[in-house]
Amino acid sequence: MTWNAIVNLGEATHGTDQTYYWYSTYSTVPANVLTSSSSSSVNVTVARTMQKYLLSFVLTGNPNTLWPNDKIYWPKYGNATNTINFNTTMSITFDDLANDKSLFWNKALWY
Repeated sequence: MTWNAIVNLGEATHGTDQTYYWYSTYSTVPANVLTSSSSSSVNVTVARTMQKYLLSFVLTGNPNTLWPNDKIYWPKYGNATNTINFNTTMSITFDDLANDKSLFWNKALWY
């Protein structure tokens, strides 16, 4: 079993979460150069929380181990189909795609 997430951060485009996972205030561009950046639309609080989950998972194999007081507990995805909803409120929710119709695709792709 592993952890599952739903990313509800604006428009549903592939890779929307990447600007949050890689958000930084550091810039390699000189201060006198004008640039356009998508990071201006990033909610910094959400980005930092998502980064803590990712870093905790990379370093320990569990997104909950590091900084447990800074974020909600993210249960493993199992029969209860718990998933974290990454948005401005961060909540644990039910995965409505976990149903008999989706079961076929899981078997077809992995078995």
